[in-house]
Amino acid sequence: MKSKLFLFFTAVLLASQSSALTPEIHVEGKKELTVYNREGEAVHSIPLEPKDLQAKTEEASPAIERTSQALVVDGEGNVLDKISLEKNIRDDAFHTAAIGARVATVAIAADEEFRSANSNWTSTAATLVEEMDDAFNRDHNFDLDIKLYISWSSQGSSPEQLLDDLRKDWASKYNYDFLIGFSNDSHILSVGGIAYVYSSNPSTMAVSLVNGTQSYKGIWHAGQHELSHNFGAGHHSSSDYTKCIMNYHYAYTVDYWDSTHGSIIARNKSWFGKAY
Repeated sequence: MKSKLFLFFTAVLLASQSSALTPEIHVEGKKELTVYNREGEAVHSIPLEPKDLQAKTEEASPAIERTSQALVVDGEGNVLDKISLEKNIRDDAFHTAAIGARVATVAIAADEEFRSANSNWTSTAATLVEEMDDAFNRDHNFDLDIKLYISWSSQGSSPEQLLDDLRKDWASKYNYDFLIGFSNDSHILSVGGIAYVYSSNPSTMAVSLVNGTQSYKGIWHAGQHELSHNFGAGHHSSSDYTKCIMNYHYAYTVDYWDSTHGSIIARNKSWFGKAY
């Protein structure tokens, strides 16, 4: 069975594989603990966006690299609408150089709490994903192309259960590369985000989930961090102060990777999408 790792944003929890243990989570401040779910998947967590950053505002200004159309579906998969996302970068050499040479497809899932808090939730979610992919385009020539918006009914009493619910409900239903979830459920509020860390090319959509109650910048930083886990990138140790979005100390203040984590993404980006 393919080894997967859970990661989500509050203290570090390290584990190796085991297949017979029951689901359990222990969080005691920043003490390192080892826990497993019943499939032997390790669960890691880091703190929420710092409060001093939550108060800061940021204007939405993502680069949208390509014009595309996406379907909107309800909880049963019935098509409700089709919406377009329009490219906003110029067709000159400087700007087209930033368009990813490799393009991966994305399904966005938003739960009922996120949709209730954002009247135009498809636009909000799309803008956040386009913010997440700017660094992937800049540093890895890798672009995200949104193809689907899902009205998800989240179920679970912990962040890892919400992630598992998203995976079970939708990861196998469509043949896209990434499934990015947004949740404002009360059981996601202790973390900034949670994602699987894959050790090889996943057989379904790669799944991540972000806490949508944070600041605009906090949400997309958490999302970029979680997407990086899908490529197999892990965390820095708590004693490491290297500036990198995979470092707990800088996850909400920088949007780049150090050489080690950048190399992981560069090596594994072939798992997803197509080259153009």
